[in-house]
Amino acid sequence: MVEIRPDVTEADTEARDQGWKRADQARTFTLRHWDYDADRLDGFDYDLGAVLVKAATATGEPELAAILETWHLDPDQFVYPWQTDDPA
Repeated sequence: MVEIRPDVTEADTEARDQGWKRADQARTFTLRHWDYDADRLDGFDYDLGAVLVKAATATGEPELAAILETWHLDPDQFVYPWQTDDPA
């Protein structure tokens, strides 16, 4: 499983508290590639024995796209979490 999460800053929190979302050309993203034990995916302890295969931090969408290309992933492969078998 590969997860991409935007890093939240104090300015993002302040914007959220005011009811809006802040655009940021230099937003950083944390990428993590996890390998789960398939036999545990349906259980409560799905993450026991999970292995972090690789991780990266990208600053801005162009760098994010470059990392995905390096990892041989296409942005179209990503779907919303509720459309996957991701146990998290």
